[in-house]
Amino acid sequence: FPEQVVVDFSVINNAESCAQVVTAQRFMVDFQASSEASISARFMGRDIDLNLIPAAEGETPEEFELFIKG
Repeated sequence: FPEQVVVDFSVINNAESCAQVVTAQRFMVDFQASSEASISARFMGRDIDLNLIPAAEGETPEEFELFIKG
C-alpha cells in the first residue's frame, strides 16, 4: 500500500509528419485501487504531469466540460 497506477499513453498516428500543437484532450480510464493510490502518467515512455480534475457529483464523462483559462 498504496498501489501505484501508471497511465501509459502512446501515439497511434503513423503519418510521416504532423503539426506539433499542444491541445487538451478528454479521456477516461477505469481501474480499481485504494483511495490512497499513487497515480502517474507516461507518454511514449516519458514521465508527464497528469492533472486530475474530479467531475461534479452526478456529472458523467460525456457531460464533463473543462475550460482552461490562459
